[in-house]
Amino acid sequence: MKYLQDFGYVSPGELNNNRGSGGESFDPINDAIKKFQVFAHLPVTGKLDVKTKKKMARKRCGMQDVEMITNNRGGTSQFKWDKSLIKYSIHNFSPDLSSSRQRDAIRRAFQTWSAVIPIRFEETSGTADINIIFASGSHGDPWPFDGRGGVLAHATMPKDGKLHFDESEKWALGPEDANKIGTSRCTDLYPVTVHEIGHTLGLPHSKVEDAIMAPFYQETVENGVYIMPRLKSDDIRAIQAIYGSGGEETNFGSRNRGRNGGRNSDNWDWPFSPRESSSNKGREDRFLDKIFSKWLG
Repeated sequence: MKYLQDFGYVSPGELNNNRGSGGESFDPINDAIKKFQVFAHLPVTGKLDVKTKKKMARKRCGMQDVEMITNNRGGTSQFKWDKSLIKYSIHNFSPDLSSSRQRDAIRRAFQTWSAVIPIRFEETSGTADINIIFASGSHGDPWPFDGRGGVLAHATMPKDGKLHFDESEKWALGPEDANKIGTSRCTDLYPVTVHEIGHTLGLPHSKVEDAIMAPFYQETVENGVYIMPRLKSDDIRAIQAIYGSGGEETNFGSRNRGRNGGRNSDNWDWPFSPRESSSNKGREDRFLDKIFSKWLG
């Protein structure tokens, strides 16, 4: 199955091997499904049951998960920047949002990390450590995007410095777009950006379900109310294991519910007028087989 190969649960060589290390009969697909179910906090059946298919159909990061199965949580010195100022460059933008809103969200996403580690980030039009692009399909790296749904973005570990968003997605952003995020199957750019920056800093995926570094996209609108994503203790422990503690505390990463009133653009905890959100469940069920079919092969 393509999904299990793409995200590191089984290799092509393992698919051709039906014997375990002791010569016993071995089903590599069954074993890979079990590994995925353990990682995704699902009942371990070894079968592609409904819960497993639903999880596989969720929007997610394109980076592999398997590293988290064999290694302890936290980064290593092998994947880190050896500088205190990291420069990034935004080469293009999604047509779904104004460039100014996207630039501001990306800046705030970097500041979410600089709030807890002694690293500063600076946008540059010159040579950059991290290069950010929106692209679709094949775009010059080994990981072509798959169209709307499925993989939202991917990034590389230090010091490669690639951060790519799938332009085929319908992107929205923050409280101003809460209705689009809640009812129109749009994806919030902000938490995806924070997550991918974590990879560019050296973090693998987290097994903690609500961590920013969990591989699956987490909705930011509940009952029409926008909830600001924030780093969890697992994210903070992992990044500080690489770079140490420090940084200037800010409110950029706080996960606060919007309140009625005027917008506060300084700390991005701005409110909006909550609007009733229609249920997505029926839509998700109708699209399940279509989305899941991307990974069958």
